Amino acid sequence: MNKSPGVDIVLMVIIFCMAAAAGLWSQSGIVVIDNPFHYRQKERGPVLFPHEKHLMQTDCTRCHHRYTGGLNVLDMEDLTPGNSRIRCVQCHTEKSSHLRTREAYHSQCMGCHRQRARQNKKTGPRMCAQCHPK
Repeated sequence: MNKSPGVDIVLMVIIFCMAAAAGLWSQSGIVVIDNPFHYRQKERGPVLFPHEKHLMQTDCTRCHHRYTGGLNVLDMEDLTPGNSRIRCVQCHTEKSSHLRTREAYHSQCMGCHRQRARQNKKTGPRMCAQCHPK
């Protein structure tokens, strides 16, 4: 059976797009957030962050950002698993002019959860021990 060359091209484009989308969203499951080197005294345990659950609730740029002149100029191609440049601690250090690491996480996570609660939407934890189990 003879196929037109256009069908092969369409199939290749579809497969490429699916692979690219899978790569973009492949950071799934539970991400452990633990930055002991940023704290002199560890007060709480690491956070087990359900990344996959958050992918269904919000846009990636809600959490991942790189601001220049008040605009988020993050290149979406940077959002790949294992890319250390998109980790919060790259900019939010304990000595930076940005929010420090702890405040950045708390502002981002609890801020979003509080906002969703005010909107009567299903939300995540807002208390210390709910995110930082012993």
